[in-house]
Amino acid sequence: MRCMNLFNLLATALSLQFQALRGGSHGVVVGPQCHRPQALVERVVESVRTLVMQFDLRSKDECATQHYRGSLYGVTATVALEMATREAHVELRGVPLGGTIAGIGWLKNIDGEVGEVELEEAFAAALAWRMVSIQAASLDRHANTVTVHVTVPLLGAQQLALKRVNNT
Repeated sequence: MRCMNLFNLLATALSLQFQALRGGSHGVVVGPQCHRPQALVERVVESVRTLVMQFDLRSKDECATQHYRGSLYGVTATVALEMATREAHVELRGVPLGGTIAGIGWLKNIDGEVGEVELEEAFAAALAWRMVSIQAASLDRHANTVTVHVTVPLLGAQQLALKRVNNT
């Protein structure tokens, strides 16, 4: 039985690698990068990430999408944290940003709940144009909060605390 599980794991890994080499990707491509082919490394990283998420041993309740909201200096942040894929769908609204900015981010350490953040290219560019950057984030499951470390113009490094809300 154990040999069969190992075989299934290897078969899944190889099928994902072949899919990455053929050009298939599960990644979301947004904005100006839609006509730019993904590099081989990006496709392989996405395939490995998908493989790791398939063998996640947590319960379905732990992997359900969680919603968080908070405000800082007139900007309201709404985050849908997809626990299964470890991606955060972020929407920022407010006059200081000149409207609404939305995008996807994730922790560099796919197994962690604290650490440096990576953002999709279009989202990072939209924030950079407004001289805003996101350095790190942390999830506190016990307090039902997400803390995001940001740098904003004039005020420098700040912490944005988001509290869990029901998705209504």
